[in-house]
Amino acid sequence: MMSNKPSLRVLLASTRRFCAGAVRAIELVEHALANFPGPIYVRYAIVHNPYVISAFENGV
Repeated sequence: MMSNKPSLRVLLASTRRFCAGAVRAIELVEHALANFPGPIYVRYAIVHNPYVISAFENGV
């Protein structure tokens, strides 16, 4: 069975670390941790990355 469809070329994009908003949120929390006595509370998860959240929770 022959197909007259042209061949397709698939390109996979490389992953990105964080968007600009997530980078800013992480920087703000890091700044607060470095400049104010703890504990520091954040109302919601600043990023949707369990590794980053865990690192902040564990003081890493």
